[in-house]
Amino acid sequence: ATIPSVITQTANGGYDGFLTKVNKKGTTVWSKAIGGSGNDACFVVAQDPLTRNYYIGGATTSTNLPGDKSNTINSTYQGGATDGFVTQINNTGSAILKTCYFGTSGTDLVYGVQFDRLGFPYIMGTTTGDWPIISATFNNPGSKQFIGKLQPNLSAYIYSTIFGRSSSLPNLSPT
Repeated sequence: ATIPSVITQTANGGYDGFLTKVNKKGTTVWSKAIGGSGNDACFVVAQDPLTRNYYIGGATTSTNLPGDKSNTINSTYQGGATDGFVTQINNTGSAILKTCYFGTSGTDLVYGVQFDRLGFPYIMGTTTGDWPIISATFNNPGSKQFIGKLQPNLSAYIYSTIFGRSSSLPNLSPT
C-alpha cells in the first residue's frame, strides 16, 4: 500500500523515528520519518490544543535534524552521547515547522511532551549532565530528571528545573 507523505519516508541515518497518523477506521493518513544523519528515536507526540500542530519529542545523535532551528532555545546539537529534541510538524503532516535541541554535555532524552489549555508545551526527560535551572521556584541540586515549560515557538523556557534524588544518573523512570 502507498502511504501518503510529503516530508519523507526515507531513512536519513542509522535509525530514524517516525510519526504516523491514522483515521478512525485505522487507515494510514500519512507517515513521516524524522531524523538526521545519526541515530534518532521518537518517544512521544502531543497535539497543540490551539493550532492542532504535532510536537514530537525524543533523542538524537544527529547534528542535522530537519526543520527550522532559528530562534529556538538550542539551534545546534549540544554534545554528549545524545541530545533530546522537539520537532513541530503542522497538523496536515506536510511540513516540519521547527526543531529544537535540548542537551548538555551528557546524555539527554525528552520522554514527555504535554500542553496546557493555553497552548504552552511542557517537556520532561532525563539527563546525565547539568540541566539549566531557569525561573524555577523549586529544584533539587544534583537530580537528573528535568521538566520545562516552553514558549510555543520553542524560542525560550518560561521555566526549567530538575527534580528527584541527587544522583550521577537518572533515578526515576518517566512514564
